[in-house]
Amino acid sequence: MGGFIGRALATRLRARGDVVRGVDFIADPSAQVVAGDISTPGTWQDHAADCDLVVHTAAVVSNAVDPDTCWRINVLGTRNVVEAAARGGARRLVHLSSVRAFSDLRFPDGVTEDHPVRPDGNPYVDTKIASEQVVLQAHGVREMPVTVIRPGDVYGPGSRPWTLIPLELIRANRFVLPAMGKGIFSPVYIDDLLDGLLLAAAHPQAAGQVFTISGGTEVRCREFFGHSAACSANAVLWLCPRR
Repeated sequence: MGGFIGRALATRLRARGDVVRGVDFIADPSAQVVAGDISTPGTWQDHAADCDLVVHTAAVVSNAVDPDTCWRINVLGTRNVVEAAARGGARRLVHLSSVRAFSDLRFPDGVTEDHPVRPDGNPYVDTKIASEQVVLQAHGVREMPVTVIRPGDVYGPGSRPWTLIPLELIRANRFVLPAMGKGIFSPVYIDDLLDGLLLAAAHPQAAGQVFTISGGTEVRCREFFGHSAACSANAVLWLCPRR
């Protein structure tokens, strides 16, 4: 719950009057957050008791983590969250996956949810695909109604990979864009992601479905991070040709 999306979601829900609980490595009793490791069953699972909605945002989000750790957290951990939600009587589980389930090996522009996912050997990609299978299987056997959300690249205040770290590197004149900044991705602002997530969580026909949520347009890295550079005095974007 202490991650970028989890914090933003909790703030949004509390603002509309919902009671919010959470699980993180470090407990925060003032925010009704208990300590727990989702890769291991434990008393943290009891914290889901009597919750109407369980949103699963916990995951390893890195290309630099070994496959076993990725599987233990992203896949086995997801199964433990499913069990906690089902045992607690939740009406819906929303699982956050990623557009990278389509693979890093080029998926078509305008890709839709019915396009096949594609394992590509990257532990993050492959375990995100496997985690979707875990929750959709639980839905298929009527263990737990679920909805899968595949966000694009989520940015906004507090986003480390797409906002904070780039700004730090740009200010230090150390930010490098490969392929001369011509790489393309699909950013989505955090508030827009939360709008879509909560709509899907509440809609009866969204149960059992997979939704891709992005800004709806492709953006070149040079253009996106150029705005960050413009906000930083004396900053330089270094462009590196693809080898």
